Order: sequence, then C-alpha cells, then structure tokens
Amino acid sequence: MTALRQSIIDEVDRLPEGQVIYVLQIIRGINRLYEDTSLTRKKEAYETLESLRKKGTVTDYKQELAEHRDEKYGQIAD
Repeated sequence: MTALRQSIIDEVDRLPEGQVIYVLQIIRGINRLYEDTSLTRKKEAYETLESLRKKGTVTDYKQELAEHRDEKYGQIAD
C-alpha cells in the first residue's frame, strides 16, 4: 500500500462514525465519474460514427465502376 493510501485510511479512521458515510459517498461519486466518463464517451463516439457510416448496397463493384466510368467519360469516347 502506498503512503498516500495509508494516510487516507488513517484520516478516515480518525473521523467519527457518522461522518464516514459522507467520505464513502464522495469516493463512490468520484469513482462513478471516472468510470462513466471514459466508457460513456467511448460508447457515444462509437455510436455516432456508426450512425454516420453509410451502408453499402453495391454487390458488384466492377459493374458499378464501369457504369460510373461510362456515365462520366462515355461521351468523350463517342
């Protein structure tokens, strides 16, 4: 155990029993902030990217390329 952790435990041991619950609530709140922030932000970012991603409907890429090429350059060759 680090000296810092031991120091915190010693301070909590000195508190009256009625005040320990407040320290516990603060620690739990801090833990939730760190857990929620990192996981929630990552999940939200992933969901945003997924919603922006276009779903492909092309099954024959060579045919798709040929059609676009004819559409764009077909008049030049004629």
